Amino acid sequence: MNVYSKMAAAISLSVLCVSVPPGGFPTAHAMEDAPTKQERAGKFASILVTQEILNQNADRILQASVKEMIKNDAEFRADIKAYPGLDRAFLNAMRPIMYEEMASILLPYREDIAAFFGRKFTSNELSELTAFWGSPQGRRILATLNAQADYSNIAKDVMKDMDSDKVEISDASLKRDMDGSINRGIKALSDEDTTALVKFAQSPLGVKFAKVRPEKQQIELKWANVEPSAAAMARVEKEIPAAMDAFITAAEKKKTASGE
Repeated sequence: MNVYSKMAAAISLSVLCVSVPPGGFPTAHAMEDAPTKQERAGKFASILVTQEILNQNADRILQASVKEMIKNDAEFRADIKAYPGLDRAFLNAMRPIMYEEMASILLPYREDIAAFFGRKFTSNELSELTAFWGSPQGRRILATLNAQADYSNIAKDVMKDMDSDKVEISDASLKRDMDGSINRGIKALSDEDTTALVKFAQSPLGVKFAKVRPEKQQIELKWANVEPSAAAMARVEKEIPAAMDAFITAAEKKKTASGE
């Protein structure tokens, strides 16, 4: 397995799932119509776990891992110097594989998050959570927080285990990255949104919401360390070397044509 296959395999072994801003939100009225507590929990979970967000997470872990690889692998640095754009070609080849893997775990991951919130909150609390986070302002706050997400510590775990059959994302790395992302996100909020977030955080529901965060992180850690599918690994072994070879071959032809 060449360096690109090894790097791709290591990244595929870390399926990063973190509950962050969604692409669409159910309304508070829809939540009131939900006949059961678990349905309310499911609707709230659908705010936090969407295909769009999982794909964004995949992109970020890919980009962070490539940066880490450039920093620590001399062979990769040399290849990028010889063939500018090779790192982008790697990202482009990996992206559809990761997106497909994200799609395969979307529903079970969302169900896991829903079950957690269903255990921790009452029906009325779930409605209140959705009313706040599903409002235009809540949506804007979540989007700002998500925009500051950074997975540099997780990327270090990925690259550290690149030669291993299993990549292990540590609780400490996940916590550092999540804490850093939240802190940066809060600083990026407008004064109006900061005020709204502080008001929520100081409410009884906001205090309770903050208290369950460490337990929720354990669910995220479990899914960050889920084993990739055999189909994903087969695509990695076949498609990544082929994409790299195709890029290098095309680059060599351009050099020959230009007389370099």
